[in-house]
Amino acid sequence: MPWIWLNDEFTSVCYKNNYPTILVPDEIKEAVGSKYCVADISKYYKFDKKIIKLIFRASADNAYILHINNNLVGIGPAAAGGDFLCVGKAPKHYADKYELDMSDDDTNKLDIVAKVRLLPEMLTDYSRGHGGFCLSGTVTFDDGTTEMIETDSTWYAKRDEA
Repeated sequence: MPWIWLNDEFTSVCYKNNYPTILVPDEIKEAVGSKYCVADISKYYKFDKKIIKLIFRASADNAYILHINNNLVGIGPAAAGGDFLCVGKAPKHYADKYELDMSDDDTNKLDIVAKVRLLPEMLTDYSRGHGGFCLSGTVTFDDGTTEMIETDSTWYAKRDEA
């Protein structure tokens, strides 16, 4: 799954850093600013055929809320930190899998919008703090054909301050 990030000017200071929540370096705080920020990452698709199913995997740095055609379809990703008290095992995956039945929607369009939180907020969060998102999936049409979709350089990404 290819990742999409915010522009290099904003992420250059963030990309070289790996940090847990409690150790966010000052240069990251300055780059993000004191306001709560998210990355808006989106893509609009229009096909020649009716969509009946969408199966995909998605993940983000740090956390995301995902809407498709104005419907909330996902919140994630799976926690990379696992069980904070080490009682259980850490997950083996860091992307969530979704399967959407779109046969009743009568549409040939996909409007995908992800809001990605830029900085970690919980002790178990782990992030590079630069709003990354990835999605890869298969669109199935009413005639039985399929088409692959995934994040790439044609997706739109911008920083959005609250």
